[in-house]
Amino acid sequence: MALTANDFQVIGKYELNYLDDVLVHKSVYGFLERNRGLEPAFNEVGWVKLLTILVDGLGFYRITNESNVIATASSEGYADYNGNVAEDNRAGYPIKGVSSKWTLYRIRFDRATQLKFDDVDLTLAGLTRMVGPTLDEFFRVQVVPERDAVYTSIIADCTNTSLGNRVVETIASGTAYTQLLAGEKWLFNHGVSAADTVILMSFDCYQTLLLSTQVQRFIGVQNYAFGRDSEGKEVVLSIPSFNGKPIILLPNDRDFTDVKLTNNGFTTSSLSRKINFMFVSKDYLYPIDRINKLSMYGNDVIYTFDGIIANFHLWYDLIVPVQKRVAIYASVAESLIGEDDLEVAISSVAGPESGETIITGVYTEPKGLNYAKVYVKTTAFGDVGTTQVGGTLIEVGSPFIAPDDDLYVVITDASGVILAKSPSTVKVEIAA
Repeated sequence: MALTANDFQVIGKYELNYLDDVLVHKSVYGFLERNRGLEPAFNEVGWVKLLTILVDGLGFYRITNESNVIATASSEGYADYNGNVAEDNRAGYPIKGVSSKWTLYRIRFDRATQLKFDDVDLTLAGLTRMVGPTLDEFFRVQVVPERDAVYTSIIADCTNTSLGNRVVETIASGTAYTQLLAGEKWLFNHGVSAADTVILMSFDCYQTLLLSTQVQRFIGVQNYAFGRDSEGKEVVLSIPSFNGKPIILLPNDRDFTDVKLTNNGFTTSSLSRKINFMFVSKDYLYPIDRINKLSMYGNDVIYTFDGIIANFHLWYDLIVPVQKRVAIYASVAESLIGEDDLEVAISSVAGPESGETIITGVYTEPKGLNYAKVYVKTTAFGDVGTTQVGGTLIEVGSPFIAPDDDLYVVITDASGVILAKSPSTVKVEIAA
């Protein structure tokens, strides 16, 4: 049965409204949604343009023709009346300079995917029952975390140890208060309003603060307007705060610098470090969505298989004007995380026969990954992104003869490319 235009209109409205709710409520950066209206108009595809203005400061007004305050002919750029540069004719307003220029920013992240739903009941009820939860899961575990991770990485990239707004350090309970005060001081000294400041913080850092007797009295809970839902209603959340500044906790899969985008989502790079905390002025972060589109097609236009296609295209960036980068302060961990930091953990039980084991579950951290195959062996596998070699292909939930009770585990895609692996051997239960 082919989908009609009315069918797609209904499911499109249902799904896009759902998408708005997911992005606002699940995203770390829901508080930036109001800044989208600041996107400047510019017709060059793939670019945005922001105006940077620099002006000199005030000088002294010198009263004309009063001998006790008249400027000399060579002093400080005062007005030259009627071309006369004589000493008694240079006074009044000091002449200052104005510099303005347009800065172009290229929208960098052009991301897309096509999801195919094959052999389903293409009634409207069947469509919403199948496609709705699937797209919800896709936005929740793929789109939102990736964009959040990219935003976090961009913000961290605006800090620099030479400039002084990036500190590489370990957060300790005995020094946490002083370390946080350094961030507050940086923003205050650079003219950032405390009312416009939020603190992005890893959960590890937050736990250290909670265990610190030094900062307990400065941590509280406050109501914070986090954005708006799909009906335009303001979303107000009760979240922790430090000295009145909201603390927004970064999930474990998006609390690092130098994100690396791949053809299957995102991961850490060789330069990535964990973020302890970042003070940011929310008024100087401009999210740009040049394309944010979900398109669906039914079998009235698909000829290669029976089913439907969902195309999602997101072309986005986060713009931080150069002159505003001093409105960010970052504390990052001393040690590097390591490239492709995606780890596999398993649960297992003894199998029904002697020497057998059953892997009952496969889990990935810091974020859940979709995978096609699971392999185990007694020696280490290759790196993430390489092709799996050797090992035993196993089926989760089915018994198999374990070559040992300490095994390495990897998950791969359908072509055998490693997506994640156990950092070391894991213990499995084997029937005696």
